[in-house]
Amino acid sequence: GFAVDWYDSVRFCRWLSLQSGCSEGDQSYADPANLDKNGEGNPKNWPLVLGKRGFRLPTETEWEVASRAGARTSYGFGSDTSLLGQFGWFQENSGKHVHPPRELRPSLRGVFDQHGNVFEWTHDWFADYELGEAVDPQGALSGPFRVFRGGSWDYDAAYCRLANRNAVAPSVRSFAGGFRVALSPSGASSPEAAQVRRAEPLGGGTEGATAEQRPELP
Repeated sequence: GFAVDWYDSVRFCRWLSLQSGCSEGDQSYADPANLDKNGEGNPKNWPLVLGKRGFRLPTETEWEVASRAGARTSYGFGSDTSLLGQFGWFQENSGKHVHPPRELRPSLRGVFDQHGNVFEWTHDWFADYELGEAVDPQGALSGPFRVFRGGSWDYDAAYCRLANRNAVAPSVRSFAGGFRVALSPSGASSPEAAQVRRAEPLGGGTEGATAEQRPELP
């Protein structure tokens, strides 16, 4: 099988952007050849430039706003855990393996597999939330862990809650993990979109965001 780490996910975004006709100047992530490397040969940091035309990973804020679709409940469909099996693959219904996408019901915004199946890398370094209003936040500037969201086929319902956050080293490859790409419409953020993000802050559910968790990933 094949498992991707955070760096693989960003490299795929760059590759997909080139395949879609984007120039290097359109890329949301810089060419890694021009960045300082860590001991593993990966960029020490790989900043995201919002508003570019290239594909990228969603920020943690974008991931949660898209998943919640305005909901303030444990899951995008409400807080009834008995309904989770209709929307996501998790420990109780997965048969102990990952599933192809789009087999279960989508979210209210028509997005599939936001609960369970595989954890999804977001762009952000893991850090405590900052208090106050923010538009298009990207979290901490550096750190040892990136944010993994959404739960997976090998974890229980609690890990599939929208407020659950996981701190995972970006070099970790897990068969319980994957990623979802994002794209800024027309390479820009509209005032209307900014207003939506301002109205739906991170951790806005009734139960709030959990403290740092680092699951034992297979």
